[in-house]
Amino acid sequence: MTSPLYANAVYLMANNVVLSLLGFAFWTVVTRFYAEVDVGFASASISALSLIAMLSLVGLDLSIIRFLPQEKKPQELINSYFTLTAIISVVAVGIFTAGLDLWSPSLSFIKGNAIFCVVFIATAILGALSRLIDNVFIAKRKAGFTLLKNIIFSVLKIPLPILFTLFFHSFGIIASWGISLGIAVVVSLLFFLPRVQNHYKLVPTLNLNRIRGIWRYSGGNYLASLLTTAPATVLPMMVVNILGPVQNAYFYIAWMVATLLFTIPLGVSQSLFAEGSHFEDKLRENVIKSAKFTFLLLVPAVILVILVGRWILPSKYHPVKAEDAAQTGRDVPPACRRHGRIYDKTPVLPSSCQRLSENVRARRAIPKKEVLYRDEADIDRNPVAKCILSRLRLPITPPSHCVR
Repeated sequence: MTSPLYANAVYLMANNVVLSLLGFAFWTVVTRFYAEVDVGFASASISALSLIAMLSLVGLDLSIIRFLPQEKKPQELINSYFTLTAIISVVAVGIFTAGLDLWSPSLSFIKGNAIFCVVFIATAILGALSRLIDNVFIAKRKAGFTLLKNIIFSVLKIPLPILFTLFFHSFGIIASWGISLGIAVVVSLLFFLPRVQNHYKLVPTLNLNRIRGIWRYSGGNYLASLLTTAPATVLPMMVVNILGPVQNAYFYIAWMVATLLFTIPLGVSQSLFAEGSHFEDKLRENVIKSAKFTFLLLVPAVILVILVGRWILPSKYHPVKAEDAAQTGRDVPPACRRHGRIYDKTPVLPSSCQRLSENVRARRAIPKKEVLYRDEADIDRNPVAKCILSRLRLPITPPSHCVR
């Protein structure tokens, strides 16, 4: 493990495991405090943000790993990459937002509110810069800072949805993601990058001559990245538009579990790429080591997931309950499904708590298997919801339009 190949591979795998596990914890918190429809819209929006970030990098994330180790002016190259990525991100998110009615009508509510739109654009830019920062650390063989940065991001985003659920619907989930990502990026730029690159300072720079020289390499890798990662970001948007936000919520939670397995080959391959950029003469040897290391970890991990998979997902996301809930989601009247808004003009309870009070009596008019939201037993198991409902002294009575 003293070899940089193994050390950085372990850091990158740990980074991906942290992102996946704490990401799963984040979505577990979200599914507890937000309605399934909110989760469906938010997961599709975050997938859209990931897709925009990937498109904005135009292959620069991989080319910086390849060329930064031998660069004579590394600070200028890093800042040029940051500046160009930010510019492309603004253009990409602008085009995506303007055309939402065309390629993702279910997310068109994003451009219907100025606050939501601004937060969406800012989060897209931060997402692209965050990925580029990660690859700067990898290129300098300091993947430990990638792990630290993403620990900050992953830990901060878990409690924020609980705070925002008092006021927002799906916007609260996206705002939690964006705020925690912004803090992690700022910490990296101010504290981590100067330790990786001596005397580094963030200065907007755009040396097109230097970037033009590596554009052919970036273009080829950009196409490969699109083919590799686009399905993971496009699928949630397809599901939310074709099957609806409730079905997308169930799909996305299961996808998060599968992502845990993807972390192993991804971490090893990233470390191999960095090592190959430093020592091209040892590429064959490192490829063989990487393949052995990948299978040594991946095979037991797959077996473990198969054995314990049914206990990983929250019970309400098990297949039978998901099917019943999805059917109920299709039966809820339109007046009960307006979750694309940011906020109400009247005081808003947490989405889940509001649905608790609305559906406790509504469930008596609906067959038990079609109940979409939580009942009295869930209130007793949820101290936060129970405390909020009791302190606000709200009657557990559903609105007339929510009872069939």
